[in-house]
Amino acid sequence: MIERRGNERYRRSGGSVWSASRRAWRCKSCTSGPTRQSCRRSNVSTPSRARAASLCAGSTTRSTSATPTAQSPTISRPSSGCRSSECRHRSTTPEGSLADRTVLVNGVHLRYQRFGNGRRPALFLHGITDWGICWLRTAEALADLVDPILVDQRGHGLSEKPNDGYLFTDYAADAIALAAELRLEKPVVVGHSLGGGAGLLAAGMAPAIWGGLIAVDPATHDLRTIAPMHRLAEFLARQRRFRRLSRAQIADLYAEQHPDWAIEERERTIAGKVHVVDEVLTSIGMPAGFNVEACLRAIACPTLVIRADERLSQTCPREAGEWLRSLSSAVEVMMIEGAGHNVQRERFDETVAACRAFLSKL
Repeated sequence: MIERRGNERYRRSGGSVWSASRRAWRCKSCTSGPTRQSCRRSNVSTPSRARAASLCAGSTTRSTSATPTAQSPTISRPSSGCRSSECRHRSTTPEGSLADRTVLVNGVHLRYQRFGNGRRPALFLHGITDWGICWLRTAEALADLVDPILVDQRGHGLSEKPNDGYLFTDYAADAIALAAELRLEKPVVVGHSLGGGAGLLAAGMAPAIWGGLIAVDPATHDLRTIAPMHRLAEFLARQRRFRRLSRAQIADLYAEQHPDWAIEERERTIAGKVHVVDEVLTSIGMPAGFNVEACLRAIACPTLVIRADERLSQTCPREAGEWLRSLSSAVEVMMIEGAGHNVQRERFDETVAACRAFLSKL
């Protein structure tokens, strides 16, 4: 049943309703009057209608467990492991077994999944239009060294999707606030692309709190290194085109474009695309007057920048790596030959080996 309240349409279902414009399940009590905003956490913890209703029923905790129950028809979650004989990797950590939670940081509810193995915590920050579970394969390979925390960044995955706040510094501030909210002791950041750029800024904005940083082909948003803005326009056009395709059509497209990716990697990547809002791509940038260079000079934690092969990706070419290394003695840079921008997907073994060698020294 669809009902309209003000400018929003709601589909009624049991104890909760689906807000089409806000992309979130909300309990009925939150869809009337000024209390509606109090239910924003239900957007991120789980696609479950029942969970959305239960979270709104007087909960006051800021970080809540969110074990998935029934699957929402409007949100598709990745499978717990590819069963195809072609798949070269099967998850040893079923996604349903991860501790699935949501936490309020900087006014936005972020969803994250944590292994909880008691080792040094590591925030895994995904690239633009991805979501935290895209890191699962790499996280599993590093779980004997760190306690992976797979984060859905704002506007992505099952995290909240505000109308604005998609500058690089917003993502960096979220990482800092998340580390503080979870009371992480000298955590490591592992970030790819957007996540790598946010990790670099976070390391400079709060240098005392981090134990290490791995930035995989990071977007630095320096004018010499950032991908041309028309690339973002192409990305947005492709994202909108995906929404008109069936899941099978997108899968065929990814199989054709990325034949070397493990099938499970492609499945998780495709699943993440449906959750992204356009503002993620249309609003990306840096705040006016922000001194990127001064920020990066403040990086004090051991930092490894893993570049893609610049013949295949210009997100962080050689000159960008040299520039980053010149700003801080804590930064070391390496390149993985033959890797495109999705380094960890295209050259998985080499990426894991580099990460393990770096983490073992911390």
